[in-house]
Amino acid sequence: DFINKYLKTAATSKLMREEPFVFHGDASTDKRLNKLLSKLSDEYAKLERNDGSYNEMLVAGYLFELLFLLYTEENFYVPEIPEDTRTSKIIKYINENYAYITNMDEIADKFFISKYYLCRIFKESIGVSFVSYLTTVRIKAACELLRTEDIFLSDIAIRCGFNSTPYFCKVFKDEKGMSPSEYRSRRRDYI
Repeated sequence: DFINKYLKTAATSKLMREEPFVFHGDASTDKRLNKLLSKLSDEYAKLERNDGSYNEMLVAGYLFELLFLLYTEENFYVPEIPEDTRTSKIIKYINENYAYITNMDEIADKFFISKYYLCRIFKESIGVSFVSYLTTVRIKAACELLRTEDIFLSDIAIRCGFNSTPYFCKVFKDEKGMSPSEYRSRRRDYI
């Protein structure tokens, strides 16, 4: 209700979550979140001082920006994995080569294991499947390109390892709840 006093309900309804959730972002996202939380804290300190400098509209804007950040950024958590494990080497390889990986067999062969064992160690070590992790890494890279580059979606799809633009758009929408074009447009409008 507080945010809706200043912003259209349609703009905020999709960003509001009914259920509680935990958000784990990367270092860049955490830095932006902390900056927003600091701004909110500063505004609330002004309210407590009661010196007339508190700006309720500014607080609504910060809250909206915070909700948008939580909605659009990757909520991905990988527990710490010891540096010398095979799994950490596989993860490092995926993080560095996601655009060129064509299938699971390729990774299994590279690390001299079966693809079934690869699936098992992935699930046990980080709690997600190999395919889910690879998709998450690719979508995260696509989000970064959508934020920072003014290039065609087909180029983003190729640079992130997707075989076709329609498939990229489908996977992106499944993962982020909006199309890549909509994501790009919203990022420019609000941040």
